[in-house]
Amino acid sequence: MKGARCLAYVFTLAVVLMGLVDRAGAVPVFARKYGFRCTMCHVQFPKLNDFGQAFRDNGYRIMGKEAQEKNVFETPTPLALRTSAGYNNASIDNPGGERADVRAFQLNGLDVLSAGLFSDRIGYFMVYTPEIKGSRSVVAQDGTLEMANVVYGVRSAPVPFTVRLGRFEPAYVAFSVKRTLTVGPYDVYDFAGPEGFAMSDTQTGIELATVLRNRVKLAAGWVNGNETQPASDSPSAFYLRASKTLGRGEGQVVGHRLGAFACFGRNRLAGGTGNRENIRRLGVDASLSLGQTNVMAQYVTGRDDAALNTFDPTRDYDFSGGFLEANHSFPHDVLGFARWGWVNTPDEQNQDTKGWTLGLRYYPEMNVAMHVEYFKRKIDHGAADGMSDLDEKMWTVRADFSF
Repeated sequence: MKGARCLAYVFTLAVVLMGLVDRAGAVPVFARKYGFRCTMCHVQFPKLNDFGQAFRDNGYRIMGKEAQEKNVFETPTPLALRTSAGYNNASIDNPGGERADVRAFQLNGLDVLSAGLFSDRIGYFMVYTPEIKGSRSVVAQDGTLEMANVVYGVRSAPVPFTVRLGRFEPAYVAFSVKRTLTVGPYDVYDFAGPEGFAMSDTQTGIELATVLRNRVKLAAGWVNGNETQPASDSPSAFYLRASKTLGRGEGQVVGHRLGAFACFGRNRLAGGTGNRENIRRLGVDASLSLGQTNVMAQYVTGRDDAALNTFDPTRDYDFSGGFLEANHSFPHDVLGFARWGWVNTPDEQNQDTKGWTLGLRYYPEMNVAMHVEYFKRKIDHGAADGMSDLDEKMWTVRADFSF
């Protein structure tokens, strides 16, 4: 209770102070190019609205104005950075391991983003996260090219389509992990099983997408899959996704969206040993717009061949999980969010995960959010060793901003 009261006091003070700042229209990347405000593409950054989703699906071109677009050779190359800074209070009670506690003001990573057009048909998108050495005041970050892809789009064909090539967030991720409003993770996206790959990982490969006249979106992709596999193996994962929008919007702000995906791949054991075995992921999802509230849900099941089940190689490895999330827009530029998520593992592992997160974001400017969040997660430790469960808690107050 003491921590909760402290959190409330800090957030109230932060909102008052941030409310003294004059509103401005400074926004990154595409907004600089077009002279738009941030709200043209975002409900509240970083979450896309209906226009922003359609803009992304169209290869970063304004629908119906593709021939009028200026490319990066005619305008300055769009570049943006995103980071957050604030107070983190986190604890991980890990039976059998060292207890990890954090109570400090910290910088929470950095993303460097660039995106634009090479021509009226080819766009690109790139996100680089530089390596950052961790300390009490700075959260450690691995250096990686998180995303780097080109998108070729054709609107004049009988069935318009886009082809995305490079490293990207695959279509089977119905709700972007990279544009999430929360600090707390989507556990089902991060879960990989003993020898699978996490859905939250960006993938390198190719994706073909189209939108039919009945507002059905189709996407198919061929990607590398598990990054631990030998480079000599051919790309190992193929996926299909279909979604249907109902109403006028894309299910982000108005209207509704229903979707389903199937992903099939082949993996070896860790270290690239053994034969390639089958893995499968299936899922359904929904995004419902109910006035000022957006309700999102996804359910995922997975099955890996028995040879990949390091807990019991005599049986296939089956798991399931999902989440239910609601975002609500309050007056005066305040957004509330809540999510419940879970992962159920097979009996031979017995490490089920349950977690929830709750918080608010206040936007004193279009590209600045004052963020407060409480997150709690429990992971069953397994009955075999008789140890208690892993318990993780965190609350944070931070400023999330891009420029």
